[in-house]
Amino acid sequence: MESLQDALFRHFPYARLVLAVGPNKEFALVCCNDAAAQLYGISVGMQAKGRQLHHVLIHSMAEFLERGGVQCLTEQKMLISEPVALH
Repeated sequence: MESLQDALFRHFPYARLVLAVGPNKEFALVCCNDAAAQLYGISVGMQAKGRQLHHVLIHSMAEFLERGGVQCLTEQKMLISEPVALH
């Protein structure tokens, strides 16, 4: 059974991605909610989990998200950005 926290994340109306940062500062997808899956065209199945963003998203979208991720790491704070229609 899905926990309340998992259900809230999954059904949150705004796109949310959880990313992991690798040793070379490459970003991999840990999970995403339903809104992100729909917006970015990601299969919510296990085939996307753990894969680098460039293997899951179109190039321009992966680049956009990675720039934001690098900014988060550099500034050591969370970044909230508006979705951009890149595809």
